[in-house]
Amino acid sequence: MIRKIIYSSMILLVLIAAADATSSLTIGTPAYSSSVLKDESFTVEVPVEAASVSSPITVTITLTDNTNGVTITSAIQTKTYSSAGTQNVQWSVKANNPGTYSNPFTITAAANDGGQASPKTSSTSLSIKDRPVLTANVSQNATSVSPDGYVKLEFTIANVALPEAASATNINASLTTIPEGWTVITPANYTIGSLSAGGSQTSGYFIVKASVTAANYNLNMTITSAQGDSLSKGWTVTVASSSSGNGGGGSGGGGGGGGGGPSGENYSNILLRENYDLHIFKDEVTSYVFKNSSNPIKYVNITGNINAGDINTMVEVLKTPSSLVKEPVPGIVYRNVNIWVGTTGFALANNIREAVIVFTVENSWLANNNQASGDVRMVRWDKTQWIQLETREKSRNSDYTYFEAKTYSFSPFAITVIKGEIVPTAASPVEASTKTAMPEGTEASSTSTTRKTPGFEVVLAAAAGILAIWKLKK
Repeated sequence: MIRKIIYSSMILLVLIAAADATSSLTIGTPAYSSSVLKDESFTVEVPVEAASVSSPITVTITLTDNTNGVTITSAIQTKTYSSAGTQNVQWSVKANNPGTYSNPFTITAAANDGGQASPKTSSTSLSIKDRPVLTANVSQNATSVSPDGYVKLEFTIANVALPEAASATNINASLTTIPEGWTVITPANYTIGSLSAGGSQTSGYFIVKASVTAANYNLNMTITSAQGDSLSKGWTVTVASSSSGNGGGGSGGGGGGGGGGPSGENYSNILLRENYDLHIFKDEVTSYVFKNSSNPIKYVNITGNINAGDINTMVEVLKTPSSLVKEPVPGIVYRNVNIWVGTTGFALANNIREAVIVFTVENSWLANNNQASGDVRMVRWDKTQWIQLETREKSRNSDYTYFEAKTYSFSPFAITVIKGEIVPTAASPVEASTKTAMPEGTEASSTSTTRKTPGFEVVLAAAAGILAIWKLKK
């Protein structure tokens, strides 16, 4: 009898202990984006572990905002644990007020069996920034062109948000409205890395070939960013009737493959020759567009100092360095070319204010040769040595990187990668104005005659004689 009483008491004590047992809760480290944009929604996630679970429990997890800068959707979440384990809890949070907040969130957890977790306060600061604000301005080098003429459509994109706002990233500028019969010569889509807030900007352009039908045409571009910006800008171009004779800034005819006069280059070294005749205007940009896919020179933009007639510009793509040069090209060479503008004596500073050469390099060539686009340079042979032109990267697409180089003279050129070599820089416009566009093989006469006053030698001789007599008398 006593033994039964003891057994019953032990069983009762076990049941009472089981009834009084509570779970043990532990809150892990909260995870969330540390930098978000105003009005952007983001997720806060935290693991919650339940131990010592003897029967199913319901755990209430609460996220508390310590910033007064966000809105939490459904701050109270519940999870059911049938046994010991860990579950992730998520909240959707919207950023409202820009600023930087330390210890932005506190998480608590409590089970319906009385189990409690120690509160967890996040230690990662939360930065909320104003959104970027993109604007765009557009211009064009001609508002009216002849049928089949060329137009340069320029744009400038800026992030005009306050300096403390976020950068605009993954900016895309695309020519989205292209009239029927028009052709885009340059890529119709450009991807721009980023623009920081406070007014940073970038510029670019599209070259388009007009329709043969006379009319007014609208062309539009769309600009987007990873932050959700989207805006449109456009240009209006009139294609004049062929009888009007209005050629615009970059219009004109011409074709590749011949003409232009002999350059002096060894014929067997010429891979292809492409040349065009266009009218050069004072204070306007004339764009010579080169369309052969094997030609790395895409266009030569010349700003005139005078109103000239039709001027031929020719590009010779070479197999090896030009036969007109006397020294190896510096660096790792991508392409060798000759560029000639006009006849002998035309390409002077008196006639040409500035010329910009736009060229491309294949991205695959850069990757295969382990070269960076920032080291690409255009160099020019100045009859005695290779000189380095001011070169900068403009844009890139999936296949090519586009560059601009400024020059004031024309001769053999090379596109090369220069690292660690000292290459002289290009001469100033004043110095460059003394050079002509002629090939190396046809030197201009440099003989000059010094003008003297008639009889001047006689006067000097007489003065010397008088001085000698005076010294003897002394």
